[in-house]
Amino acid sequence: MQGSNKVIEHGGVVTEIGERLVKVTISSVSQCASCHAKGACSAADMQDKVIDAIKPDWDVEVNDRVIVEISRHLGVWALFFGYVFPLILVVTVLFAAGGFGVSELNSGLISLGSLVPYYGLLFIFRKRLSRNYSFRIRMQE
Repeated sequence: MQGSNKVIEHGGVVTEIGERLVKVTISSVSQCASCHAKGACSAADMQDKVIDAIKPDWDVEVNDRVIVEISRHLGVWALFFGYVFPLILVVTVLFAAGGFGVSELNSGLISLGSLVPYYGLLFIFRKRLSRNYSFRIRMQE
């Protein structure tokens, strides 16, 4: 993560160009992956992620190096909806089920099962959410 206080940005390569969206592949590299001893360590990981960004007004071509940006406050909300709220939901349902006298095993299963409708709703409203959570690209300097 780089950039100013208001923008989260990451470098990537354009892999596909559509009518309205551009697919950009970014490499997510942990600190371990850049270590000289990563071959001897099983903790090293490096994976590519494909991001859909809004197609810019300027001409963009496949294999162009670009910077993918999203405003920081949108990134924080995405983090909340993707990780924080589900954690709160699981813990709340776990304690509520335990409070109603449900066994520990069943409480755990019910609390994990509560994630299914939550992520189902996120999936159903993904198009509406994608209007608010859109990535932009700019040329890499």
